[in-house]
Amino acid sequence: MSAAATVRLPAGWARACDFPRVQIALTSIAAASALLLTSDTWNWTIAAGIVLATLITAQQLRHILPYTRLWPKQSADSGASATGSTLKVLVSNVLQTNTRYELLVDQIEQHQPDIVVVMEVDESWIAALREVTDQFPYKVEVPLDNKYGIALYSKLKIDEDCVNYLVRQGVPSLVTTCRLSTGRKMQFIAVHPEPPMPHEGSVERDAEIVLAGLIAAQEPLPTIITGDLNDVAWSHTTRRFRRISGLLDPRIGRGMYNTFHASIPVLRWPLDHLFHDPAFTVKSLHRLPYVGSDHFPIMFELALLPADVDVDATAEAVKTSDAEEANELLDSVPDVNTKKIKNTGTHKVL
Repeated sequence: MSAAATVRLPAGWARACDFPRVQIALTSIAAASALLLTSDTWNWTIAAGIVLATLITAQQLRHILPYTRLWPKQSADSGASATGSTLKVLVSNVLQTNTRYELLVDQIEQHQPDIVVVMEVDESWIAALREVTDQFPYKVEVPLDNKYGIALYSKLKIDEDCVNYLVRQGVPSLVTTCRLSTGRKMQFIAVHPEPPMPHEGSVERDAEIVLAGLIAAQEPLPTIITGDLNDVAWSHTTRRFRRISGLLDPRIGRGMYNTFHASIPVLRWPLDHLFHDPAFTVKSLHRLPYVGSDHFPIMFELALLPADVDVDATAEAVKTSDAEEANELLDSVPDVNTKKIKNTGTHKVL
């Protein structure tokens, strides 16, 4: 499985191996410890087993250590003076078949976010949330019965909104332009691409993630992209997305904040994300309690730096291989829709 995760093929089985890197590392450490503690005699077989387990552990740590407090933070902390341009974002994949609506309603009531993004919503979920979402004057709702319904509720003024089907009909994403309380504009994007399945490829998921990154890269306004990416933070796909978009991951240097699977503690990884422009700083980041879904909600509180403050260029540089891979990926998806994407022109990475 460790070797499979290094194979950069769009095969679902290979991409799924990106997910359990923490579990692989812990298993390798346990195996090496068992060999050391239980072997009465030393031989080449035992030595080879310990070396192999050590190499596997090192390979996993290379990917997951940035998502611990042992690593420098990629997103700067907000200063005490950050007040006027702050926003609180709550993101939740509700699980369409989940009917414990009141648990999410209670979380929204308790935390009073400025923006709520919910995924896997159908008409029943839209109706059940109405008691709390009526507090939000701006909303974009796309309820669906295929587990790809999505909705955005905002206390911030939405000047523009667009529902996109970037790769496949029935899998929507939302692109909005919002105004913070100070009047400054920002772009806010919500996505929920399809997951990689063992018997299928991940091309469409990867293409949608690339397209979301391109929208951010070609938009002059400060941008936030959030949602259930059906991908872990440390995967090659997500790291390439960060470089293409120029956005930052607030998890780096703060922790994993695993959001899936809520009911299986030993199989958890970070699938629900928020990436932000370097003009934003981070006030807080919290995984919220169980709401009946297979995902935990997650909440981010950010602050936008004043317009006259120089932004520290902490975003990662785009690699030549990123452009080549993205072009090849997008060319392989016949139904890529770029007509509704504002300010992107062609879908090619130039």
